[in-house]
Formats: sequence, structure tokens, C-alpha cells
Amino acid sequence: MNCRTSSKRRQLYRCRRGCGIAIAAHVFIGSLCHSQPCEWKEVKGGEFSSRVWALTRFDAGDRPHLYAGGGFRESSGSPASFIAGWDGSSWSALGQGLGNGVKSLFVFDDGRGSALYVGGPFYRAGEIPDANGIARWDGREWSALGAGIRNFTDPPAAHNAAAMLTFDDGSGPSPYVGGNFTHAGGAPAATIDRRDGHGWAPVGEGLPGWGSIGIRALAVYDDGSGPALYAGGYFGVGVARWDGDSWSDVGGGRMVGPIDSMAVFDDGTGAALYAGGQMYTASGHPGDGLARWDGERWSPVGGGVDYDARSMHIFDDGTGPALYVGGAFSKAGGKEAWGIARWDGTEWHALDVGVSGSVDAMTTFDDGSGPALYVAGSFDFAGGPGGVPVENIARWRCASACPADCDGSGDLTFFDFLCFQNLFAAADPQADCDGSGRHDFFDFLCFQNAFVAGCG
Repeated sequence: MNCRTSSKRRQLYRCRRGCGIAIAAHVFIGSLCHSQPCEWKEVKGGEFSSRVWALTRFDAGDRPHLYAGGGFRESSGSPASFIAGWDGSSWSALGQGLGNGVKSLFVFDDGRGSALYVGGPFYRAGEIPDANGIARWDGREWSALGAGIRNFTDPPAAHNAAAMLTFDDGSGPSPYVGGNFTHAGGAPAATIDRRDGHGWAPVGEGLPGWGSIGIRALAVYDDGSGPALYAGGYFGVGVARWDGDSWSDVGGGRMVGPIDSMAVFDDGTGAALYAGGQMYTASGHPGDGLARWDGERWSPVGGGVDYDARSMHIFDDGTGPALYVGGAFSKAGGKEAWGIARWDGTEWHALDVGVSGSVDAMTTFDDGSGPALYVAGSFDFAGGPGGVPVENIARWRCASACPADCDGSGDLTFFDFLCFQNLFAAADPQADCDGSGRHDFFDFLCFQNAFVAGCG
């Protein structure tokens, strides 16, 4: 067999058609290997009546589920009050759900076991009437986090936990909550607070919010002086840094425009903080909706995107980890890319042509057929008009860089045969091993030979 694998850092497995092989039964199979492009797929049973703002993976003890939160009241025609969980085949409600929308989802173990933390402009969570903007789901029931968060402004504004993550300021890992609120646990808190072993605790003097917005994104980044918490949103400096003792401006200049998303990504030259939103300059440098902070300065990212970058996620499609950026844009680096694009550290790549609307949330999830990128927001087609009909959620799935590693585990085991069998039964394109366009006995022979050849 003469199928070659690129030795470049970001490998793309390509097997040429016509590299026929002889198996033990002396059956000749032409085109054992063929390229398996990435493609958009619907999420089985995944239909949401309104926008999805947040996605995450959470294992309540039985197996991992995908969780989605947003402004919807139905999932696949069944009641689901603003939040639902997916087991790989169907969506289900989380008890009585919530009283209003969901803006953020986050998983944390406070010593009682891993739980799903949910933030948004709601009061009720399950049967709790005054959860106030943030609640905890342990897989069975809802619980409040003290008095929650409130926004006592004039005029009144909705409270909102728009961003959550874990950060260790030296006293141990704690969940940090950022958003739009003036109080947490009944005490003053300016747009950000944290949970410790005793309840809510202030994060310095907090950060000012513009109007009714406040913090939209949080990230932990080490610029060489140690890990620090970075906050982005609708306030004067755009991005601020908390080192455990005090807040400081990032970049020494005003970020012009709001920040909606942040992520840490290493493009091969070292980890950097990426910030996205509606800004058009970053400390005097063109931002174009996206900018990169290396610990010393802000710099543009390949021409950026032509509008709002609302979400970011690191995903490996088999060619190496890359930064995926979602939002309401139509171009990335000047190239057509509707709603979503991939930045590999050098150039932008479209995912087909993207989606027909805005991508507001992304996460990686494995439904049993291998890891895939799940994207959600407000769109009804993936792959553009005439593509895959969806309702506000879809998945971007790529064939494994090694065809025999069906389950994407990195090892060739019996489970790869089970994975291939299930894909074959579902007439999945990945099970068309010989590239004939049909699913038949020769695909099994092709897969068997690929398994014997290994993933070298």
C-alpha cells in the first residue's frame, strides 16, 4: 500500500484512490483509502424554537451529555424551558427548567461532586423562585447559590451571569462569575464576583459596566508572569487583568468597541490571548473584530472578521488544533465565511461556506461516533442556503486522520470495529471506506485492511 501521510506540523491525511491492496482472501480492493472531508451534519433530534446562547459538555455520573441553553421554550417539539440536555439521540428537559433565558454554562466541582452552573437573566430555577441569575444542576435537581446575583440600578436592568470559569488566585480553584450585576449574595459586587468555601467573595473593586452590559467574556492566560484572570466586555478598557491582588488595563490603551468572546490559543509561536467582539481598534492597531495579545502588545489576526466575533473554541479536526471563531460576520481575512471560520495560526479557512446566521456558542462533544464540533446560535441552514436544514444547532464533523481509528480514541481496538459497524448501519458517509458511493461488503474488507495496516 502506498498511502502517504504528510509530515507537516498540521497534518492532513490524504490517501490517493487507486492504491489497491490484496487481502488474505486475495480480494483486490481499489482505493482502500480516500480523503474524508469535513462536513456539516444535523444534530439528531436537535431542533430549538429560538436562539441558543451557550453549549457545554457535562457528565452527571452516567455518561457525558451535551447541554444547550438559550431563549428557547421547546426542543424538538417537547417543552424545555430555556435549557436541555442531549444524550446523543434525544433531548430532554432539566426538571422544570428555568424562568428565563440562559447566557452561560459552566462545569465545576465544589466538593459535592461535579455540577452544571447556569447563568442568565432568570429568577426561578426548577422549584426555587429566587435563584436570581445563577443556579446549579447536579443531574437530578436544581439548587441556588446563596442569594444569587442582582442588579439594583436606576432604571432597573436585568441581572445576567454572562461568563463563568475556574481560576486559582493562590487560595485554591474557585468559580468566577462575570456579567451584569451590582450585588452578589446580597453584598455589593461590580460586574464580577467569585464563590469560595463560605459563599460569595469580592474580586477587588470589580469592574464598571457600560449601561446594562458589563462583562461578556472571561479567560485565564499566563503572559510569563503567572496565570491571571482576564475579563472582557462593555467597559472602558475593553480587557482588564486580575492577578489575584488588583485589576489592571491590558495593553495600555482603550480597546475601541465591546468584547464578546475570548480564548487562549497557541499558533505554534506560543500561547496568546485572543479577544473578539465589535471592536475596530486594539491599542491603536486595527482590530477588525478580533485581536491577539501576546503579553506585550495587541496585534491583528489575519485581517480579522468583518463584524461581531461572538464565540471562540479550540478544536482539532485532524489537521491540528485551530481557533474556531463564530459570530455574525460574513468574511474572515477577506474570504467568504458566513458565521464561522477556522484560524490555523497562518490563514483563515471557511467551514464549507458557513451557516445562514450567527454562531453564538461552540463546544466539542463525542456522541459515540468520534469528537465533533457542535455550533449553535441563530441559523436555519449549515453549509449555506441549500445546505443541511437545521434549527439553531449543527455539528461540523471530520473523518479521522486515521480511517481505522473510527472512534477517534487514538488506539486501534475492538471498539473501532463496533464504531464502523454502527456507522455502516446508519449509512454514514464515513463508512464508505472504499469510496465507491455505496455501502456494501467491500467497505468491511476495506476497513479490515486499514485496521491491519495501522495508523503509522
